[in-house]
Amino acid sequence: MIHHLFFLTFFVFWIAPIQVEAALRRFELNVGKGSINPDCYNRSYTALFINGQFPAPPIEVTKNDDVLITIRNERTTNDVVTIHFHGILQRGTPDSDGVPGVTQYAIQPGEVYHAQFHIGDQSGTFYYHAHVGVEDDTIVGPFIIYDSIQAWPNQANAGRKLRDGPYEYDDERIIFLNEWWHLPERTRLNYYLGPNYDGMVAADSYLVNGRTVFEPTCANCPGYSVINVKPNTVYRFRVIGALTMAGLGLQIANHQMTIIEVDGILVEPFEVNYLDLPPGQRFSILVKTGNFIDQSFYINTAPYYIVETTGNGRAILQYTATGKGKLTAFNATIPELPIPPRPTSQYVFQQLTPIPQNTVSADGDADFTLIINPNEQELVDGTTRWFINNQTADYVNREPILTQLRSRPRALRASTSNSYDPMLNTYLIKHDQILDVVIHAVVVPVAGGVNACIAHPWHSHGYVHYPIAHGQGQYIHARDKDIRTYPSRPVGKDVTLIFPVPPANIATLPSGTPCGWTKIRIRTDNPGAWALHCHITSHMIQGMMTVLTTGAEYL
Repeated sequence: MIHHLFFLTFFVFWIAPIQVEAALRRFELNVGKGSINPDCYNRSYTALFINGQFPAPPIEVTKNDDVLITIRNERTTNDVVTIHFHGILQRGTPDSDGVPGVTQYAIQPGEVYHAQFHIGDQSGTFYYHAHVGVEDDTIVGPFIIYDSIQAWPNQANAGRKLRDGPYEYDDERIIFLNEWWHLPERTRLNYYLGPNYDGMVAADSYLVNGRTVFEPTCANCPGYSVINVKPNTVYRFRVIGALTMAGLGLQIANHQMTIIEVDGILVEPFEVNYLDLPPGQRFSILVKTGNFIDQSFYINTAPYYIVETTGNGRAILQYTATGKGKLTAFNATIPELPIPPRPTSQYVFQQLTPIPQNTVSADGDADFTLIINPNEQELVDGTTRWFINNQTADYVNREPILTQLRSRPRALRASTSNSYDPMLNTYLIKHDQILDVVIHAVVVPVAGGVNACIAHPWHSHGYVHYPIAHGQGQYIHARDKDIRTYPSRPVGKDVTLIFPVPPANIATLPSGTPCGWTKIRIRTDNPGAWALHCHITSHMIQGMMTVLTTGAEYL
């Protein structure tokens, strides 16, 4: 049965825990089909959703909670599914990481999967999304970890200052960013994986809290999402880049922003006038509202790292006396539409300082350096696939790596050489060492026979990683191993954009030529099979993904 979806435009509702016993929180995520038109287009589309809602309702927990999430794939979906909890480290529970063919089998229609894990000492801004095909267009929602019960923005804490680390604020809001295409999900998937693929196709719309306006004259169009605030109040905005292709720049008209968190890591306050969010990245910003009554301002976005496309991703910041009000509107009372500037290499990450200082230093040599060379290739059947160091794999339709590893005698699991296992399609990495991973951007042909050097946002499962260096061209270890372009104690993240450095002669270079690199550092102290992949979904399902299996003897 097809249901029409309702929007959580303002995220007023959330998934209420079914039961809370001490530190155990239980949730249910029911995957079903529905019909949706989030951008005032002339038609709706059928897609998969969580609990009949889009975006999926927020999951909210507290640091050190235990979490049990029951995922039910309704029989009528006719699609397999898994759900990944993006940024949650899953220490001791790699089976709950939600990657088909790596940590689990995909959940078949009519089946149930239980993800159980301990939050540990993580807190901050995360999200969850499907990890099969392009289902993350609609199976996607916030996952917020509060530092303490006193940090929840609920009725119990009404009138009190909320606190996280050294920061105090009065209330908080979510700004949830994702993309929307005017194509059925299956049509998009077949385009990426089929013989007619001819390059990335930009989204038709960019959504803020699940909504935007593509055709203002569309019947029953409710307008843009509204974020209601009170005057003279400090808000924490949790900005979630739940994007799958383009990055987005974001600005709020007449309002300055102070970054205090990146990917769950608190940082010293850093003032900016715009954010640069590649797919998968999250920020928390503090915004002090002005002395305005019944006025409103535009929140505007601009697509980054993709061919020029008309950006319609915007929302309205509405001032009211109570901080409550209507959920949608067509226009702001202040007509100024801020335009985020063009992106710059490394954004502000080299200038951010983590709180507290992390224990992984950019100084010194790694125990092992893994160099990743992606390469896009057209196969004999006309399909396009990405290869990583000349290897590619269809992880979805296979026995999970964790299952295969555990069938081996424990004494034979341990890696003694930090090597690639072609049977498992994974790198076997020693436990508790310093691993450097160098990831290249490469030249690819784009529509019209033109070459381009494309930015790729790489996401590490199971680990926070630390960018320590970047450069142009190809990384040569003997020459470049001591280069450092980040501070000794860089900010840890789980998404890092590999910024391209297009060479002057790019038009004459063959596909696959390196055109920029970034080095990230990981301490391999979390045993598991962990995906490391480009967070452009089309690239990931075409093969731009590898797996780091660390501490296999402890699984």
